[in-house]
Amino acid sequence: MADPATPNYDHGNTTIVFTVTPTDLNANYAGYTFDLADLDVPTGFTATPAFSANVSDFTSNTVTVDDNALVTITYTVDNTNVYTNASAADAQDYTATAVISNGKAINGVSDNAEGTYTDNTAVSRPNTSGIGTN
Repeated sequence: MADPATPNYDHGNTTIVFTVTPTDLNANYAGYTFDLADLDVPTGFTATPAFSANVSDFTSNTVTVDDNALVTITYTVDNTNVYTNASAADAQDYTATAVISNGKAINGVSDNAEGTYTDNTAVSRPNTSGIGTN
């Protein structure tokens, strides 16, 4: 007889990459800042950001960039939930949202408006609620 409590499914992590590209920055000033809210992920998930080398600081959700180049933000998203064959809900796709706001050039002039990027990320285990045993 199959034990519905095993095996355990640990989904591990995935990588989500966002790129912030500034436009129309004054060449007389190098650098800009923007606010980056925590990545919105489901309960049981963690999201840890890493930035391209031109980011000198990330404090209190403010990202400081040393030049006028684009910034790459790479999130490692870890699904720490453990599912079993007896789990009430199978793992599902989720939406990860990064909110960027308050973009400013180092000279203090606002150079962009607020923006939100949303995308779906597939999971490693499909919905198996319709599969059974004899």
